[in-house]
Amino acid sequence: MKAMTNCAAAAVALLAGSAMAQVETQWNFNGNLDAQFGNAILDYWSPDAQAKTTFGTATALAGPTPDGGNPNVALLDFQTDLEALVCVHDGVANGGGLYVNDYTLIMDIYIPQSSYDNYGWLSFYNTNASNSNDGDLFVNLATHAVGVSDFGYKGDLHPDHWHRLATTFETQIDGSVKERRFIDGTLVGIGETTTDGRYSLYPSTDPSNPWFHFFADNDGDMAPVVVSSAYFADFAMPASEIQALGCVSAAGCTSPGPQCSDQTSLCDTPADFNGDGVVDTRDVISFLNSWTQGCP
Repeated sequence: MKAMTNCAAAAVALLAGSAMAQVETQWNFNGNLDAQFGNAILDYWSPDAQAKTTFGTATALAGPTPDGGNPNVALLDFQTDLEALVCVHDGVANGGGLYVNDYTLIMDIYIPQSSYDNYGWLSFYNTNASNSNDGDLFVNLATHAVGVSDFGYKGDLHPDHWHRLATTFETQIDGSVKERRFIDGTLVGIGETTTDGRYSLYPSTDPSNPWFHFFADNDGDMAPVVVSSAYFADFAMPASEIQALGCVSAAGCTSPGPQCSDQTSLCDTPADFNGDGVVDTRDVISFLNSWTQGCP
């Protein structure tokens, strides 16, 4: 299976001009796949993917609108491994490995009730260059929780509701790679992986396939979803910055929205760390347990 010819040409162009500077790109789906800012390129994985993509306003394709307006959005009705968006990301190897180990993905999404009623899973991205194995971040549409088998499932993506979903990967001092998941700015899940492992991305210096896929899975674990904005960076955005972004804004992923999260936070940092009403040594133990988990 091959990506479209213009995607391959874009890969060659980015390979020729790739630099060591950090990469950030955002797409706001204003009737096409052009970037709002940045040099990474988004394309259709196949003509089937293009046929299953519909552009319009949030009012027309979702109903409710994100805070601050009625932006243009894309309705993606992908069902097979040929239906996906391919991202030629322009990121270079980092985290001490041969691949892109440190990165951030943010997606402003709306999943209709009908998707929850009629489908089992929705994959948000796939690191595999040919989209020929399992996706790497899902929502279980039966439980509403977000994750992957390696890390577990946490949080709650409500149907008929705009959510800002973010995931980061960050190399640690000991060489492990910490994964963090956020919904509407709230940290809901943490995982751990290895350098150059399953979740790393092919770098821009790879001559064959310097890309990954948005909204992709090899065996059709997909469902209709509306996306108003998507963002990629080849570094792990700090948890405090993602928290500050809050919920969805009509202006896109990197524009702060309202602080409207109703998610249960995985981490908390009061003096009474264990919440028992008393500040004592047990709070220190609770803090150390949280620190061991990688909570920010």
